[in-house]
Amino acid sequence: MLATPRLAREWGPLALVIGAAIIPYLNALGADFTFDDLLAIRQSPLVTGPLDGWGILATPLYPGDLYRPLTLLSYALNEKLAPASARTFHAVNIGLHALVTALVFALGRRWCRSRPVALVAALLFAVHPVHTEAVTSIVGRAELLSALFGMLALVATLAAMASTRPGWDTLALVAFGAAVFSKESGITILPLVTLCRAAHRGGSLAPAVGRELRSGHWIPFLAVAGLFVLARTQVVGSLTSPIPPSALDNFLAYVPLQLRIRTACAVLTDYAGLLLVPLVLSADYSWSQVVPQASWASAPALCGVALLAGSLFGGLWWARPNPRLSVLAVFPLVTLSLTGNFLFAIGTTKAERLLYLPSAGVALFVVALAAYLSPRRIMRPAWLALGLLAGVVVAFSARTWLRNRDWRDNLTLFAATVRTAPRSAKAHHNLGTVLHERGELDRAALHLRQALELYADYDDSAFDIALIYEQKGLAKGAEDWYRKTLVITPAHSKANENLCGLLYRERDYQAAERACRRALSFAPANANCLKGLGGSLLGQGERERGLEILRRSLALNPSDSELRALVERLTAGQLPQEGG
Repeated sequence: MLATPRLAREWGPLALVIGAAIIPYLNALGADFTFDDLLAIRQSPLVTGPLDGWGILATPLYPGDLYRPLTLLSYALNEKLAPASARTFHAVNIGLHALVTALVFALGRRWCRSRPVALVAALLFAVHPVHTEAVTSIVGRAELLSALFGMLALVATLAAMASTRPGWDTLALVAFGAAVFSKESGITILPLVTLCRAAHRGGSLAPAVGRELRSGHWIPFLAVAGLFVLARTQVVGSLTSPIPPSALDNFLAYVPLQLRIRTACAVLTDYAGLLLVPLVLSADYSWSQVVPQASWASAPALCGVALLAGSLFGGLWWARPNPRLSVLAVFPLVTLSLTGNFLFAIGTTKAERLLYLPSAGVALFVVALAAYLSPRRIMRPAWLALGLLAGVVVAFSARTWLRNRDWRDNLTLFAATVRTAPRSAKAHHNLGTVLHERGELDRAALHLRQALELYADYDDSAFDIALIYEQKGLAKGAEDWYRKTLVITPAHSKANENLCGLLYRERDYQAAERACRRALSFAPANANCLKGLGGSLLGQGERERGLEILRRSLALNPSDSELRALVERLTAGQLPQEGG
């Protein structure tokens, strides 16, 4: 009889937070593969082909500058479990989110030594709408796995210090390695492990950190981090990205240091706003949705500086009286240190998925601080506090449920992104591309032009507009837009090739010859451009030169039956009219 209440006290809260993590995401099971899911998963031979462990270890993740072999392995295993099933991929993501939430509860239980504090923090983390990009977007799995193993490393570290049972330290080390090999930013768990061990010793934090560093416990963790760095360098080609991100994705890679830091501080302010009031959420914040901060006097930059200073000050202020609260104060800052564009520019200016692990620290800190300042009311909540908490959980759950709908398909996602990030050139381009695929040419062209207005160097938008003109049968307009594309990017392969073919089909043989030769200067082995050049020469009466080039094209593309027939006719002395 006594076992049932005790069981409910121990396992009831855990079941509650797991349920809270799963229920708001149930409608995500109906979402399709969207956006980067298609390139990173559906078009990856390592995912859709036979399981190749060595290939997974030796291959960067899309777009080619990421090294996340455990994440890639999870995609491959997921595919083997249920081939091409988006529902199964989403189910795994939701399950991972539930496990991370359980670990947030476990960490809060051990670290704050309070079941109510751990329960409230885990509930807030479970239902927060800012997590939808990490959970509902399948490629957000890197965030989930890194957070899962990172939190497990922290929980295992605390368990090792509180228990005489062997194995906890080994589990912490293995989990840390898994976090790093799931996503590069998992390396930020290393300083948190050291801080947690130091704070667990009791007393003032600063001397405890010194003793912890002298103990050498961190050395195996550093060795694992070094192994990851070595593997990444070998596979990707460099420690950081071998190719800087485009200015479209992250303009902070191309601005002076002070401007980058100021803007990163402003983004930090935006992140705080998203955590506090998650009403307007977007899947994209590329140029020009994030505004460069020209002055330190700007409100967003100042607020970001205040947040940084507050985190550091809180860490120092509570270092002596409450070192556990001190560690929680710096938790978000530490986990954002590699992805906040402060130390170096990453692949994106701002992304909600980057808040997944930091938000766990925010939830734990806010609730633990409230408990520290007013222990009676937190430990024994009044009906008003309970009502407020229930209202927040319900509101956050509803917002998460509604947000999941955006990932139903690409059209829905990109339309929602244009609404929530109207100054994002990429959002307009992506919507225009999907509308083009659906045959809605006029609406597509409208959004592609908007993308070019926001980012004048958007060559792919100009190219897609050219395709629309050509599809409409407006050759002159298509030619103009192909040329505009080549002004932006002279080596744009498809624009060069298409312009060559368009001019040849329009029988403007001299212009076609120039366009085809230009295209071949960038891609000498392009069979289609050689075909266009050969045909253009034939059209100008240069039979021998044209035939020679057409033979080169046929050698590169022997399956072109039309070209083979033309070459045979020319070889037999049967001249086609106007080059065939």
